[in-house]
Amino acid sequence: MSFLKPSNWKSSQRRKSIISSKLDESKVLELLTGNGCRDITDEIDVSRCTQYPVNNGGFGDIYEGKLRDGTKAAVKCLRIFESTTDKRTGENLKLAAREIYAWSRCEHENIVPFLGFTFFRGQIAMISPWMENGPLPQYIQRNKKADRFQLCTQITGGLKYLHNIQMVHGDLKGGNVLISSNGIAKLIDFGNTESNDRSLEFTPAHITPTPRWAAPELLQETGAYSFAADIYALGMTFLVSS
Repeated sequence: MSFLKPSNWKSSQRRKSIISSKLDESKVLELLTGNGCRDITDEIDVSRCTQYPVNNGGFGDIYEGKLRDGTKAAVKCLRIFESTTDKRTGENLKLAAREIYAWSRCEHENIVPFLGFTFFRGQIAMISPWMENGPLPQYIQRNKKADRFQLCTQITGGLKYLHNIQMVHGDLKGGNVLISSNGIAKLIDFGNTESNDRSLEFTPAHITPTPRWAAPELLQETGAYSFAADIYALGMTFLVSS
């Protein structure tokens, strides 16, 4: 299996649409919808979303919400700080669009489904079904008899699917595996994803790996995100799940 090398792709692929931090919001949304990403703003019941985040990651906040049909949903927004500049806001919009586009390309039983994007409280947000059992580390801590082998098999299935469609996850770790209500492991968080799909391109972004799960070449900045780096992160995920 060959590694993905983002720095070499542009020279061999014809450029089409490009999203950069300089594009305004309306143009970014136009490009996303034009490339198959669903705008489900009309389906979100904003009045039934939590006022404050119920969970957060390195750069994102998760709100608990509901669709108008009553479906419980997760609303993910990139975090905005009071000191955020216009340049940083543009970069956040690009990063959100990048994740939306990558996630919208995925459909597998071990990938958290992407329902669509919305404009939520002044910023673009990603909508997915609510995963009742939460992140993998907390789940196995609460459920001492959980079948760890089966969970690891499911995580591997999700990653295999991504690699089969020529996509590198880029940030596989315990916190980016959610457990559904029926105990199925599903991968989440596609902010670091690299893909050979060039229908919609993005200007380069500086993405920091998570140290504990990152392959040595990423920490030493001697290599790119790759299938091999994903496999290293998969092994680390197994280790902390044992």
